Amino acid sequence: MISKYKIFSDFLASKITASSTVKKGATFNTSKTTFLEVFKTVAQKELSSLQIAEVATSVPKLVSLKKEVKLCVPNLIQGHNECGPTSLAMIMKYYGIDPGNYHNMFSSDTVGHSPLALKEKAQTKNLTVRQANYGTLEDLAALVDMGIPPLVLGIYGGGNNASLADYISNASRAHWMVVTGYKTDETGKITHIYFNNPNCSTPQCWTTSDFLNKFWNNNIIPGGHRYFMAMAPRNNSSWSFQEAALRRFLPQDKISSAFKATLETIHELEEAFYASERAANTVAEAAKDAWNEVCSWFS
Repeated sequence: MISKYKIFSDFLASKITASSTVKKGATFNTSKTTFLEVFKTVAQKELSSLQIAEVATSVPKLVSLKKEVKLCVPNLIQGHNECGPTSLAMIMKYYGIDPGNYHNMFSSDTVGHSPLALKEKAQTKNLTVRQANYGTLEDLAALVDMGIPPLVLGIYGGGNNASLADYISNASRAHWMVVTGYKTDETGKITHIYFNNPNCSTPQCWTTSDFLNKFWNNNIIPGGHRYFMAMAPRNNSSWSFQEAALRRFLPQDKISSAFKATLETIHELEEAFYASERAANTVAEAAKDAWNEVCSWFS
């Protein structure tokens, strides 16, 4: 009867022929002791291979976090003091909403438009809107990753003059733009911001340092530094992901009660100015009509 050790010895010999522990032409003793030694040799080799494979797969690889994200937001050009409605129109067109003639979105643009004026206008277009101050570059990038282009407010070119008393006279210094993307380096740090500036005919890209120091860190509204507004269509199946993502990211406006009161005061000042302007225009038109009537008497 053939020994079971003889069978396994022959099998194991074929497995380790190439091994340095077994030379070509070597014979195997059929004794139990020799079989166990050979079996141990093969087992050690297999275990070693498994351990090497485990180490190779468990060591974390250094993966580059460098990336570039850009949203296809239409670039529109503003008229005088129309940066707010023009920026809002860009976002509306991005979402497939017709803004109509955005140059006439408001009855007048003499002193531009405050955050609450734009928020209210966006809500009439069936957009869910959230706002925040003291935002971060990471906030902007997170929104872009969701497919949401943030609306940002600052002073284009830098400088700062935050005062409620001087808000109306300084309003034209404020500027609205739309963030459309960003770039990161190999470590994942945000290095550049893409944006649409309604004063420029082509999309822009600045370093984060320039974006912060020449624009976003500055504001004419007290407490308005790094202000942004984010919006997504309500009850629209094509953009349901964006609306849900926005509601998760900002369940409500991320502003203090003090800053909310400031925005409301500014909105009231702005509305009072435009009401006075309309009244003055009405008086001017009436005076013009009266003058024309008098002139007709002598013609």
